[in-house]
Amino acid sequence: MHPETENSSRFRFFLRIAKILSVLILLSTLFSCESVEFIPETVLREEFGFSHKNSWNEIEIRNSSPPKPYRTYGKIIIRSFANGRVPEYLVTELKKELYANHMDGVIFTGRGIVNVPPTLVQSGNGDGNTVAVGYVNNEMGVIEGVAYRYKDNFR
Repeated sequence: MHPETENSSRFRFFLRIAKILSVLILLSTLFSCESVEFIPETVLREEFGFSHKNSWNEIEIRNSSPPKPYRTYGKIIIRSFANGRVPEYLVTELKKELYANHMDGVIFTGRGIVNVPPTLVQSGNGDGNTVAVGYVNNEMGVIEGVAYRYKDNFR
């Protein structure tokens, strides 16, 4: 075998592997579209420069009102294609987001399924040929909640 041919065949082999891996990464990203979003109701005040909690691990996640007086400061929206279940890494992301905004916890207020337009994803190679086609489901789970902070004089 000639050295030029051997290098060319190796290059083509690695190019095929790179195309397959990029398609797999693209499809796994699309099929696992999840997000955690904190939408403040108002501009957070300057006196919130501290948190009642010592770390993000202490952030409370509740399905009912907390026992102490509190005030809500925003809305939490979790979007997931995981059949209404919230994966543990999203819970961690939620706690870190709330801790960064000096909140004490979240009260989940509802969950449901919303329709999103179906999405067809095509991946092609350098020659313009279709390599892979993916289809994203047209339903997405949404979990809503409110972010709260305990009133300072009751802490």
